[in-house]
Parts: sequence; C-alpha cells; structure tokens
Amino acid sequence: MSRAKSVFLVWSRKRGSIEDWSLVGIGSDESNAKNMVDLLSQRGRVGKIQPVKCNIFQPLTGGGVRMFQFEVRVDGWDFGYRCVAKTAGKAKYAYYRYLQDGIWETTFAEIMPRLLVKKIGRASIQSFFGNPDTFASVRDQRNMPFVHQGTRIEVGGKMGTIVGANSSSNWAVVLDGSFHEEYCHPHWKTRYFDANGHVIADYREV
Repeated sequence: MSRAKSVFLVWSRKRGSIEDWSLVGIGSDESNAKNMVDLLSQRGRVGKIQPVKCNIFQPLTGGGVRMFQFEVRVDGWDFGYRCVAKTAGKAKYAYYRYLQDGIWETTFAEIMPRLLVKKIGRASIQSFFGNPDTFASVRDQRNMPFVHQGTRIEVGGKMGTIVGANSSSNWAVVLDGSFHEEYCHPHWKTRYFDANGHVIADYREV
C-alpha cells in the first residue's frame, strides 16, 4: 500500500454567481494552488482550495486505454458539461445522452455539428469530484467526519471511491473499474478505509 499524499484541489466559479463550484485544477503543493487562485481572480473568477490527503491520484485506465477528461458544450451556450471518456467522440455522445434528459431532446445528428469539445487532460478519480459544499453538508448531516472526497469505501463487497453526495444524503461512488458515479446509502453494507488501507468504520451486518 503506497503512502498517502497531500494534494490541493482548486475550485472556481464566476464572481457574484450562485453557480456550482467547478474543479479546475490540482496543486501539488499549497503554493501552487494559491497561484491558480490568483490567476482565476485576474480572470474575474472566485477560487477556493480544498486540501485532500489520499493515495489514489493516479491516471484512470479502461481496458489498458488511458481515460481523459473532456468539456463539451453547444456552440453559443455559456455552460459546459464535463465527463470522462476514451475519445472526444465518446465525450460528445455522453453529452448528447445528458441533454436527452429534458434539456434538448432531439437526434444526435442534429446536435453533433453544434458540439464543441475540449480535452482537459488525463482523467483521475478527482475528475469525478462533485460540489464540495454539498458533500460537506451531507457528511455533517450523517455525522461522519472521517469521510472525505477520495475516501475508499466497500459497498456490498465491491471497492470504490467516494467522490461526492446528492440531495438524498447518499454518497456518490465510483466503483473500481468503472467510469461513472453510482449512489449508495452511507450505512448499507459499507466499510470505510483510511489512506493507508486500514478499516475505520464497518456498517456491514454481522
């Protein structure tokens, strides 16, 4: 088991906006993260730093193929959609599937010419990290201060990583070997591990 490493996630949103925070960078040290926040400020955005200590910040692979993080948006729209995919084409299709949920229900052939895609870089587990304020609220509500974004968890015998939380007060988890979020109740057949692989909580039925 590798030793835990501290990294600093940098989150951003437009100044004066109530939009969700977006993960925009990862600092190898606090000074590097502060430089990112200063740059964001020069661009009219607000930045904040979230220290995370874990040992899982390695690139994701799918069947031996590197996975990448992309941002996709419709030409002329101000907001984009971030996802993890093998190729830009698969990222566009993932965005199309997202739009079909009551946002813009039409054919892929109609949407495709208007899609703009940008490769952000190699994907890692933190590419899935959700809104840190929502996560902190659920963690406090559940009275589980030992849980962080990046905490390793076992759910029903399957290992994964906690990346966020939802409005139903459940964890968003990316299971090992998958590249999408699933949701689980914090106490349903779960075990929690620290950064060194030691069990810190066990909610399985005996």
